[in-house]
Amino acid sequence: MLFAGAVGLQLFAALLLLSNSLSAGDWPQWRGPQRNGHAPADTPFVADGKFFEKWRAEVGTGFSSFACTNGRVFTVGNADDQDTLWCLNVTDGSVLWKHTYPAPLDPNLFEGGPTSTPTVTGERVYVISRTGDIFCLNAADGSIVWHVLLSEEQRQNRPSWGYAGSPLVDDGKVYFNVGSHGLCLNAENGETIWESDNSELPGYTSPFFVETSGARLMLLESEKALQAVDPASGDVKWKFPWITRYGINAADPIVLNDHQLIVTSGYQKGGSLLEFTADSCNEKWRTREIRSQMSPGVLIGDQLYAIDGDAGRDPRLICADPATGKIKWFSREVGCGSVIAVGTQAAVLSESGELLILPAGATEFKPLVRSQILEGKCWTPMAYSDEMFFARNADGRVVCIAKNQNDPPPEKTSNSP
Repeated sequence: MLFAGAVGLQLFAALLLLSNSLSAGDWPQWRGPQRNGHAPADTPFVADGKFFEKWRAEVGTGFSSFACTNGRVFTVGNADDQDTLWCLNVTDGSVLWKHTYPAPLDPNLFEGGPTSTPTVTGERVYVISRTGDIFCLNAADGSIVWHVLLSEEQRQNRPSWGYAGSPLVDDGKVYFNVGSHGLCLNAENGETIWESDNSELPGYTSPFFVETSGARLMLLESEKALQAVDPASGDVKWKFPWITRYGINAADPIVLNDHQLIVTSGYQKGGSLLEFTADSCNEKWRTREIRSQMSPGVLIGDQLYAIDGDAGRDPRLICADPATGKIKWFSREVGCGSVIAVGTQAAVLSESGELLILPAGATEFKPLVRSQILEGKCWTPMAYSDEMFFARNADGRVVCIAKNQNDPPPEKTSNSP
């Protein structure tokens, strides 16, 4: 079985999205510049390195992650049955603007609040609520460019925990995980370009692009399948059945190269290596040892880091061989946390708010750095931009964490918008 490893990843990354120009340190959307959980790093983290808190803010209950670009940090929280999209100053956390709209907290077996992440492109920011309000706002001042409320038929077909997939913007279009296999709107005015039927409930993953065999596909999951869609027409090119208990397909697939990916879900479902082309998909192996319930894993070189297991059921951080699915090592110290890649190192946020940095090519769970940066429940994946981490807990406390250089750290600021 062919596995392209790090070389394939580098080639594939060059083909991924981002038609828009970005600064080197930007993290403008869910899971970063290439929507795969990776951020560049100017310098690696070193053993016993230190972090300091630059600022903290309160944004309201929720699990929205961050978009960071042009000196601004965007996220969403809920208070008093209203969602607020916040635009914060990256330097000190002060509020540049905010936009509030009605949205129920809906604490259905969790704290509730928004679960999708804003997407920023140019001077536009896009966001979708759990109940189907879609906004395009001016990123500079928060003024409404357009607003679309999904049709009653679409909203009746929303999944049990609402819309969670984050907007995907490309070439004048904005895509959402709505309907059986997606929704495409005109990014300039919100008009519908194409929409899917309601034959299946949408899943909770965010759409993203892959390039394979000379074709571009958009991948997203419904409650019953992983689907490859032609982003221009909305036609389904292939469909791989993937039925998970309660219809919870929530962790984005992990792309290995231009023809392989790993799809995974919790609730004892497991993970599978799929090989795909522009019009077909086949399973190569399946394992019960990679079961990501919510947060996606990341591929770093020839190692896959992911959370295996469900919240409240002793989940573990695993390091696996992506070619075989075999576990190399694991740790139960991080709970239902999350992991991103910073350069060649894995950055883990534990469920209890501890930041851990693993060495490149880690052969065991032996963090270089450990720092308690938050308290409370921390399920939301971090963002990393301009050598700063952005993290939040379920209650809505946000922290900006930076490396502590040789100089003493500045006095932190606390903002409660």
